Amino acid sequence: MYHLLPIIIIAGTVLLLVVTGVVFYKTIISKEWRNQAPNESESWYLFFFYYNPEDDRLFLPKRTGLGWTVNFARPMSLVIILIFAITLMVLSYFE
Repeated sequence: MYHLLPIIIIAGTVLLLVVTGVVFYKTIISKEWRNQAPNESESWYLFFFYYNPEDDRLFLPKRTGLGWTVNFARPMSLVIILIFAITLMVLSYFE
């Protein structure tokens, strides 16, 4: 079992990176994304969390313009965050 653990962790990480990369690529390349202005102040909570069910974007620029954030109204964002959190817990448990 322990000899399979690194393979499972690496495969899960690669899968997460591939899914995130494909979604991120499709979000940036689409012309609709470029025409949308992230100026919906009522959609930002605690200055960091963006939640807007009417916005189709999964990734969007932060309010400051430095970096990216996720739209927490999109189901895929929660899946990505859960996979990332579970991976961190597994890695911290086996160290």
